[in-house]
Amino acid sequence: MCNLYPFTSKPSIELIDIGGPTMVRAAAKNHRHVGVVTDPSQYSTVISEISDTGALSDATRHELARTAFAHTASYDAAVASWFDEGALFGEAPSPTDAVVPR
Repeated sequence: MCNLYPFTSKPSIELIDIGGPTMVRAAAKNHRHVGVVTDPSQYSTVISEISDTGALSDATRHELARTAFAHTASYDAAVASWFDEGALFGEAPSPTDAVVPR
């Protein structure tokens, strides 16, 4: 399980998680060998399957990976939207903000 920084609860530059999404994506990419859990609602399914069969099925690992990529995509979209809404790094935009296009 990897919980990302709670960016959407109080958007700020300090709450943009870099390492968490990287770990989630790496686990999802390697889903043939690992199951990546991104939501506590997935616990019961994962625990039950491991308890019943001793492992996660290919189908379960595939679905967990798909959900993980959707989760990080949604997280990244929230960060991009925050920037689109005028996120600032300080009291006022820097001169670079006027030069670098969206």
